[in-house]
Amino acid sequence: MDDFCIITINIRGLKRRYRDLTAFLAARRPHIVLLQDTLLSPNQRAAIHGYTRLRADRNPPAQGTAIYVRSDAVAREFTLPDVPFEAQAILVRIGANELLLINAYVSPQGQLPAHELQRILSLRAPTLLIGDLNARHTAWHCPATSRRGRALLRLIQQENLSLHHPEEPTFYPAAPNYRPSVLDVAVGRDLPFVIHTSVHHQLDSDHLPVEYLLTSALPRPLPAPRRRNYAKADWTQYRQILHESTIPQRFSSRE
Repeated sequence: MDDFCIITINIRGLKRRYRDLTAFLAARRPHIVLLQDTLLSPNQRAAIHGYTRLRADRNPPAQGTAIYVRSDAVAREFTLPDVPFEAQAILVRIGANELLLINAYVSPQGQLPAHELQRILSLRAPTLLIGDLNARHTAWHCPATSRRGRALLRLIQQENLSLHHPEEPTFYPAAPNYRPSVLDVAVGRDLPFVIHTSVHHQLDSDHLPVEYLLTSALPRPLPAPRRRNYAKADWTQYRQILHESTIPQRFSSRE
């Protein structure tokens, strides 16, 4: 399969950063865009050229999320059960697989019960949940570990899930007494992909865009072995080369 690109951003207000976001996406052309913290009301437009959108607009205390699907990607909406955090989902075709892709946002004051997260990650396979979970742990390069981070890591270990995160911070707080952290992560179940994660230092949100590049987990097929036509071989020359390269039976030694 060809590489499949997903970009996630806690946009901290889509209307405010709409122009910069559209320019960034025009340059990167990801297949799927996951936005959290859009802060849109239902009457505000947020179309992006070349993409169809699935919105879950702000309804206090929710902050709003959105999924944008590139016009040539094959995807359909998937209805999730009610959970105590913001989440929306699509089923997207990637090669021979149909991936359940979940866009999630948990506010710093919100809840992330492990059993609820486990429930939506077990709906079908393969599943990939991406978003700002506000869960800190030194295991994914945060400067400290929070209760939510410990619960998330315990769930990942118990359920044999996979965790995908960049090697550098995704969140740079404005407050000088807070240190940068990795808050934007992905959790997968039974993924038939290899995922490469990177951060883009663009846009002016305190969260950086995070790119997840999905490639096939199957090894590339080896080239077919060369078939030799022995009927066309020059056996006379072969015997001559063999004769000239034969090690002599007698040789001298000082011992």
